[in-house]
Amino acid sequence: MARPRLPWREGEEAGSFCRVALLANSGGGIGLSVVLEKVFAINVDLTLTLWRELPGEWVFIPSRTAASTAGSGLVESLLGDTGGIGGLALQTMLMSTR
Repeated sequence: MARPRLPWREGEEAGSFCRVALLANSGGGIGLSVVLEKVFAINVDLTLTLWRELPGEWVFIPSRTAASTAGSGLVESLLGDTGGIGGLALQTMLMSTR
């Protein structure tokens, strides 16, 4: 489970979609299954699909990575709350050895 630690903007409360989008972008770090001291990885895009609103403060983000030896990978993150899964985030990763 995760939640944003910092405000969306000073003096402004984030709506549920903005909060979930911010956290969905964290999937690349959560699900990265490589040793960062040996591999450099950046996410180059984010595809976010929500089929229901996730209104609570906390978001469940189980993530996993599939990587190739050709320098790319894909992170898949489920997005949910106490009501169950409500979305999916996919991130393309560009990877290189350090």
